This record gives sequence, C-alpha cells and structure tokens, in this order.
Amino acid sequence: MPQTTILGDPLPAFPGQIAYPMRTHHVDSAFVAQAGGIAFGSAVVRVGDQTVKQATTGTDITGGAFRGFAMRQEYNAWGTDLIPDKEECPVLRKGWIWIQVEGAVTKGAPVFVRTAANGGNTTLGIARADADSGNAAQVPNARFDSTTAGAGLAIVEVW
Repeated sequence: MPQTTILGDPLPAFPGQIAYPMRTHHVDSAFVAQAGGIAFGSAVVRVGDQTVKQATTGTDITGGAFRGFAMRQEYNAWGTDLIPDKEECPVLRKGWIWIQVEGAVTKGAPVFVRTAANGGNTTLGIARADADSGNAAQVPNARFDSTTAGAGLAIVEVW
C-alpha cells in the first residue's frame, strides 16, 4: 500500500539525542536511583558513587553534584521516554545534546533547569533560559547552542 500521509514538519531530533555526532563527546555511565525513572535529556546529579537522579532542586544543580544530561539510548527496551530505576544511564558530561525547553532560548545563553513549579510551568527538570524568579537553577558549564522561538527542542553544549 502506498504512503498517503507525509509529515510536513518532522522533528529534528529527540530529547537526549547526541547533537553533532561527528564531534567529540565525553560520556560516562551510572545507574538510575530514582523511582519513576529519568527522562531522556534531563539534567542529572550524583546521589551515590555510581548512581544518578534527575535534578529537581536548586541545590542539586549548584551544590557540586551536577553530572551531565541523560542520553537517549538507541535501543529502548522499556518503550517509554524514561530510563527506569536501577537501569544503566548514559550521561553526557561534555559535548552537545538535544534537550526539551519550556520556552524560547537563544544561542550562547546559559542553561537553567526548573526546580520549582511556577504558574503553568510544572515540569521539574526541564530547561529554560532564565532563573524564573528563583524557580530554576543555572547549570554549570552549559550553554544553549541553538535558538528556539518557543517550547520544543534545543541543543545544549556542556564543557
């Protein structure tokens, strides 16, 4: 049967996908230590020797525990956009990655991660362009490497 529908505006990538795959990236691995799992592309922080959880508080981000961003795995046996508790999580420590943003961002601007709900913005761990009156914390050594006009996907560089 011939294809009758063509997606007019395909997604450029998915959250947690490596951007610029021909460039050098530094990837570590750790085990998820969070009930409910970690969303692909989320900022993650160290909670043990080889364990991570999704960053959800300002102290998570600014207290020296920031580890990187959870990478999407090509083979996803779980059928969700989450890496389940106790599973291995590839963590981008240096390089470029696609992440979900809740609003417009500008190339070169610092990356902030939501740590408290505010109004309609309730997804903890999602990236944004500012501190939102203290409801988001700045990610160390990270900046946006693309510009968006609103919510969607953006590239982040971690160095």
